[in-house]
Amino acid sequence: MTTANITFGNISEIARNEQAISGLKGSRKGLSDEITTKKVESYALLIADLATAGVKLKANGLLPTNVSKKLKADLLEAGVTDACVHRYVLNTTGLLRAESKYFEIGRQGASQVLLELDRDGLTTEAKIKERGFGKKDPIEALAKQIVALDDADRVRLDEVIKALEAVKAAEAEAKAKAEADAEANNATIEALEEAAA
Repeated sequence: MTTANITFGNISEIARNEQAISGLKGSRKGLSDEITTKKVESYALLIADLATAGVKLKANGLLPTNVSKKLKADLLEAGVTDACVHRYVLNTTGLLRAESKYFEIGRQGASQVLLELDRDGLTTEAKIKERGFGKKDPIEALAKQIVALDDADRVRLDEVIKALEAVKAAEAEAKAKAEADAEANNATIEALEEAAA
């Protein structure tokens, strides 16, 4: 497949969506749903373009380099920001790798892709990304941060952990004492009530 044969017919629509999103960001809550809808619509348009063009992912699960370069260039030229271009390419590729059915659905048009995204619960950019790349393990993320620490920061981390463990132990001891005192008070009250009866 040569780049000359590929036409991304929905690039201008994606750019209009991005411009609309930029304009809406200042108006907060009521517009959040509209922003989300336009983002997901843009993903549907992009998937439809790739599917209609007959693009297939390479063995490594990425878009062919010439397609990726042309797509990025076309989006940038249409006024989409570099960060958005990166997310569109990355997340779309991830979704198509994880769910190849979207290639077939994309050949039926963006509206069908949009319906399928909705059926699959992919109603936000974050959910599309998660489907493509899986959910991040917070423990793994924390472990990566710890591994990146230098020796001085590790010593400090150990100190903070010891202090937090001491606080946790003191809280547990106080809770146990409070429960024991409450039980003793209840036993005393019951004994007094029985004696009075």
